[in-house]
Amino acid sequence: MAASEVAALGSPVDAPLASSSKMSYRMILPPGWFRFDLRVASRSKADLEDQIVRLVQKACARLGGPVAAEFGDAIAGACRSRFEEAKAAGSIDAYMLVEPPGGIPLDAALIVSLVPSPVRVADLLTPADFGFTSEATQEKVSRTATMLRIGGLDALRESTSVLDSESRVFKRSDQISYTYVIPDSPRSLQASFSSRSLTSDAPMVKVFDAMASTVRVFAS
Repeated sequence: MAASEVAALGSPVDAPLASSSKMSYRMILPPGWFRFDLRVASRSKADLEDQIVRLVQKACARLGGPVAAEFGDAIAGACRSRFEEAKAAGSIDAYMLVEPPGGIPLDAALIVSLVPSPVRVADLLTPADFGFTSEATQEKVSRTATMLRIGGLDALRESTSVLDSESRVFKRSDQISYTYVIPDSPRSLQASFSSRSLTSDAPMVKVFDAMASTVRVFAS
């Protein structure tokens, strides 16, 4: 990614991989993103929900009108559900796009987790591309995986696309994830991006990919 694109993202955010870890990760965030520390054991479900609702309501208040309020409730609900599931699963951080360019709130979210490292990096690509039917929705889903080199780490980029029933073309992407393999570590860092408005050629995909390209893991 060009230096100008990195500069346009904003300021770097550093966060530990775990409460007692000597390793941290860094990511450059675009303006308008807010971090929720999911490591805080004392943070209750109600506390997390209240913080999400307050941030979304503040963003929607600038738009005004009942439609904005209703839209905000939907976004808050979607992010609250994602973050509660992430916290329960042991994820370490969650990020939410609160103040996007243009002032229109989106339900874009990023979940950062630690996952078991593969025995071999090549194992991440098995299987690399395949199609399946979702048991939950019965939709046709296609998965694509690509190995990259980011910040000195092997990284796997994965995306899943859902088949549009009318055009018969895989359009909607439910999720984009990056798994960064940390050398000599039993766990790898995973960043999972999601948005209901995500499509394979949407601007948010470029934003997600730009954010993912800035990830670095270092000794803190």
